[in-house]
Amino acid sequence: MQEVLADQASALARAVAETDPALMEAARTAARVRAVDEAIRAAEEDLARPRTLTRWGYGVEPTAPDERAHVAMLRAAQCAGGAARIHPYLEDAHRADETRARHDELVAAETEWKARAERERHPSRG
Repeated sequence: MQEVLADQASALARAVAETDPALMEAARTAARVRAVDEAIRAAEEDLARPRTLTRWGYGVEPTAPDERAHVAMLRAAQCAGGAARIHPYLEDAHRADETRARHDELVAAETEWKARAERERHPSRG
């Protein structure tokens, strides 16, 4: 079923591109704008989470050092994923300044969470 639908969608896209290239370009631009907006919204959600040492920013913080380090690395991975999601859109004109700012904030947050995980893993190192 998925293969049939994919083939039909591909055929429709080719037909539209052949008959009205401007319409196809407008559809691609609109899809890219939507993707940028969604990536920025997801980044803002990640950045808005409280800096507590819990997976989603709420709840009870773990007490075991290895679990605390694990949760900090999970938060770092969330930030890295958000930065990777935004990265393809850094050169786009649509919301360019905001895209770059969110990317930089996510990279900084990832670094911060990795450092916190290292401190949790090795508290004697400071």
